[in-house]
This record gives sequence, C-alpha cells and structure tokens, in this order.
Amino acid sequence: MNGTPLVSLHGVSFSHPLPVGGSRPALLGVSLEIRRGESLVVLGANGAGKSTLAALLAGVEMPTEGTVVRAPPAGDDECPVLPAGLVTQNPEDCFSSAVVHEEMGVVLENLERDPVEIERAVDAMLTEIGLAGHAQAHPGQLSGGQKQLLAIASVLIAEPPLLILDEPLTLLDGPGRAEVEKLLARSRADGGATAFFSSEVEDAARGERVLVLHRGSVVWEGLPADLPQDEASLAPWGLLPPDLDVTVEAKGWRAAGAPGGAERPASTDGGAQRGDPAACTGTAPASIRVENLHFAYDPGTAAERPVLRGVDLAARPGEILGIVGAIGSGKTTLIQHLNGLLPPQRGRIAVGGHVLEPGAKIGRLLHREVGLVFQFPEKQLFAETVTEDVAAGLEFAEADEVSIPGRVRAALERVGLDAAEYGPRAPFALTWGEKRLVAIAGVVVLDTPCVAFDEPGAGLDPVGRRRIGALLGDLAHREGKTIVVVSHHLADLFRMADRVAVLHEGRIGFCGTPTELLAAGDLGRWGLLERGRS
Repeated sequence: MNGTPLVSLHGVSFSHPLPVGGSRPALLGVSLEIRRGESLVVLGANGAGKSTLAALLAGVEMPTEGTVVRAPPAGDDECPVLPAGLVTQNPEDCFSSAVVHEEMGVVLENLERDPVEIERAVDAMLTEIGLAGHAQAHPGQLSGGQKQLLAIASVLIAEPPLLILDEPLTLLDGPGRAEVEKLLARSRADGGATAFFSSEVEDAARGERVLVLHRGSVVWEGLPADLPQDEASLAPWGLLPPDLDVTVEAKGWRAAGAPGGAERPASTDGGAQRGDPAACTGTAPASIRVENLHFAYDPGTAAERPVLRGVDLAARPGEILGIVGAIGSGKTTLIQHLNGLLPPQRGRIAVGGHVLEPGAKIGRLLHREVGLVFQFPEKQLFAETVTEDVAAGLEFAEADEVSIPGRVRAALERVGLDAAEYGPRAPFALTWGEKRLVAIAGVVVLDTPCVAFDEPGAGLDPVGRRRIGALLGDLAHREGKTIVVVSHHLADLFRMADRVAVLHEGRIGFCGTPTELLAAGDLGRWGLLERGRS
C-alpha cells in the first residue's frame, strides 16, 4: 500500500431527504483513505450508514458536506480502466441486460474492450462461477445466490483498482461464498483494493483494517485482531459476536426452547420415519400440502430448465418448517407456488380448502390464506411512505379503517421499527435490511393463517435476525400459524425450525429435525456447509 490514495474522504456528511419534508442524516463527519492493494472492512448494524458510505466511495452519491478526492485513473485511451466497481446489496440493482452472457460483459463493453477479448473473458468467468449452463437465461430466472455471484463477477471481470462490496454474501451458501473468496483472492493478487461492507463481526478477518460505523459515525478503527469479540462491547454498536458452530446451536435447540420462550410442539409426523423425505408429508393435518409438484422455466423450448421434479411437502399449523438447499436448488421457485404466485405445471397444491392444479384459476382468497415475503423486498414496496406501504394490504383487503393505523404501528414494532421514526420515510430510501423489515411488517399485518418467508434474514444485522427469529417463533408457537422459511443461514434456521426439508435436484432429499439432519452427516452431500454462516 503506497502512493496516492485511490479515494479519500474528508469530513464527509450525507443526509437523505424525506418525502414529508426535511432530511435524515446518514453519515456525520466521516474521514478515511483507501490505498492501492488495501483490504478494508466496514462493519455496522442496519442503518449505520454502510450503504451510503459505499455509494460515496463509488461516486454514485455526492456528499452533503465535506470532500471526496479520487486518484486519476491509471488507464489510457487504448485500455481504459474502471476506477471503482460497486456491487450493491441487491444484485438485481446491478443488472441491465436480458441475458446472463450479455450481463457479464456489460462493463467490458462500456470500457470499449475488444469484442473477442470480451467473449473469451465472459465465457471463462461464467465457467468459473458455475453459470455456464445459464448463459442464455434471463438474470431474473436465476436463484438469489446465482444473481449475487453474477453481480460480483460482472464487476470483477473488469479488474477495477477499487472494488466496493456492500453485504455481498447475504444470499450465498457455503459453496457460493467459496467462489467469492476465490474471486477476491485473484483481485488482491492483481493489486486491487477492496472495501467490504458487512454487519457480521466474523467478516472483520477479511480485511487488513477495520472500521465500525454506528449511527453515521466511525466509532472504532484498527486491526481485525484488536476488534472486541464480546457481546458487552459489540452490543452498543448493534453488533453481536460471531455465530457458534452450527452443530452446537442445533444440539441445544430443544434445551433452549423456541424463540420468544414459546414451547415447541410435539412431533406430528404422522408416524413417518424421521430423516426420511416422507417425514415432510405424513398423515397429520396440514395447512399446506404439496403433491408431486413439477416446474420448469421456459417449458417446451430449447432453453427449458427443469427446477422442481416431483416435490412432496406438508406444512402444519403451529410449526416452523425450514427449507434449505444449495444455490439454484429451487427453494424460491417452490415457495412461490404456495400462494399461487406460480401455478403448478404438474402436480397439485392444497392450501386450506383450496386446491391449485394445472390450468386452475387462482382466486383472490388464496392470497388471504398465505402471506409471502419475497427474497428481494423491493418487489413488495411501492408506496410513498413506510406507513402507507404497510397499510396498503389492509386497505386492499377492505379492513376496518379505524383499526388500520393501530395495526400498522403494531406490525412495525414487531419487526423492530419505530413507527414514528420510520413511518414518514420513503421505503426506497431505506437500507436493504430496513426494506426487508418493512416488507415483513406489510405481510405480518395481514394476519394470514400461513406465512412463507424467503430468506427473511438476508440483509439484516445479527440483532435484526434474532428479532425476526423470535417473531417467527411467536407466529407459529404462540399464535398457531403455519410458517415456512427458506434460508441458507443454517445457524439461524436451526434455532427456530421444528423440521427442516432439504431440496436437492428438484426433490425433497431429507426431512427431519435440525438435530436429525446434522446426525445424518449429509451436509456436504446436500451442498451445505457445517458453519453457521453457510
């Protein structure tokens, strides 16, 4: 690390305007430098100002106060260089093409690189990250983890001198994280600098220097080895110590009881053998029952891509059913069938008294049976303010107008958002984690008997994930709702789930308690990692 800093911030402050007037400070007097070859990690809870700082470093935003100084690009007219590459929290924000292959080459095309060079580089990168078979697919058809890999690789392919990664691992499982590690190692070997933003204390080890942001200010700076690891020191910053090994967490789940103190229900597997895929169906009454479900993208075309190949699953009142699987295993596709968002191509789905079969019309009532929290919360947000967004579903359902304000406040409080502070704010000006909390509140407020959550902890700091885990425990174990949760974060899922189903090669490969899944010793076989950050 030497020479002129790639970027320097001097007393930088930034405020976001509010739709009701005025503004909200996001950064307060931040000063820092990033030099060539340096790896910086910025830690902070949701709302600490990480995404705002990332945008300022990348030049996407300009400071309200203070100055940002950038080193001139090292390239020339014949070989231009991307000064800084930014990968945002939501990978979909990075996409501009309708085909994966084209998306991978966008930055190189903008830099006017040789077309033959671009083609060679794109093919090599797609192969390296395991997306060669999806080269002609639309990015929207990829899984969340595949989208995140595509977003990261499509910036790294240009070898920017400064790579800025805003929570880049939130949707990745163990193998996906390993791919990112390989890409970052190659960037460091080429002398590139990285600014890695995270809410996970364990990610401090990824850098040579660590900053901690809290409420817009730098409250700690130093070496990773010197960062406090105890909860007493970290909690005031909204952080928690790293997760324990997932095996320890899972073995203690029964002793610890359910989140929020609720007792876990006794097994209702209907006599099915534990650990057997049949344990996900059984004979016990089910709120949601999936039978022989098949689904393929682009069916009947040369680009047909089968995802579900005969899924059988049952979710019951008063339990949390977790669904895990490797990147691209079909988890999101599966739960989008549960409220009719995707119609069955083959097989059937029974929800309450309603049955969905191929060709069946989806009635509005089904959406009152199953609330769905999307993997990407922006897809559920549309109103001018948070209050209006959370209230929209109730208004659509023609709820009693007098009750709506109280129900909205209660829903926001359940996810840890103060209604007075967040209610007037614009949803799309929030951090990704805050958007997720608003999306969860907008579904929970509807009080449906079943709720499906797609990666509810993605983008949330550890405190937020703990709170959402307690909320899901209350919904299932206290209120008797049927809760289905897709997650790659095994430690969090194993703390809360009563049963876990493993989706593998389009079918349920295993179903049982978290302890039984670990005892089977098949985590590697299913493409899962034995660490809690899998």
